[in-house]
Amino acid sequence: MALAQLLYILRKTTPDLPKDPRTLLGTNVKVVSKDTPAGQYYHLGPSFRDENPTSPRSRPGEHVPNVTATEKLMLQLLTDIRLSVRELQVQMSKVLGSQQPDNLDIDYAVPDGLTIPVSNKQELDQLEEALGEKPEFQKYLINSLASRGGHNIPDCVKRMLSGLITNSLMKEMNWTGQGGKIEFQKLKIKMILQRAIQRNTVTQLTDYEVQGAVSRFLKGAVDREGGRRKRQRLHEQTTGEII
Repeated sequence: MALAQLLYILRKTTPDLPKDPRTLLGTNVKVVSKDTPAGQYYHLGPSFRDENPTSPRSRPGEHVPNVTATEKLMLQLLTDIRLSVRELQVQMSKVLGSQQPDNLDIDYAVPDGLTIPVSNKQELDQLEEALGEKPEFQKYLINSLASRGGHNIPDCVKRMLSGLITNSLMKEMNWTGQGGKIEFQKLKIKMILQRAIQRNTVTQLTDYEVQGAVSRFLKGAVDREGGRRKRQRLHEQTTGEII
């Protein structure tokens, strides 16, 4: 049973392996007959391991012959798995290393009077002005956001965008500026965010994919920080319906 379970797992990566352990073990499936005091005994399946057909299992302390071919195959498979794990560890180290900001000047300070993440329109204007006047600040901000990482697209956008803008300010934004909101696509921080996200080797998004992910995250700002529950309570108070 244990060998069958092991084969089931290993076949996912090594489909050439047999499904049945008996094939792997080269089990003798010949029909064997033997005279016993009670009559003639017919044995279908593995060859005899015991002279007594009534007790085919090995007794405690009895020597059981090693299945050398099987052991060699199992050892080879386990060695291959170990090597594959090592290769994955090396690749993961490279991925994590590539997400670390290069040449990040930790002494480079945010411009005086500027707080990040920005929380209102005035602070946003100050950030935009600083990005337009100081290329080194752009590089610093890109590296700083890229270091936040992210294991998938939504997580990457959430980590980085939340490092730039508070949720309360996100409620006043959308990608196109529709409805009198702040037009995100025309802001300098859009470029900063795109470059930071594209440095993440886990996601490696195109500009179009970044646009979609950012648009969805901005749209969801009204539901975060208890916003959805507040709207549900208001709906229940005004209509008497529970949603």
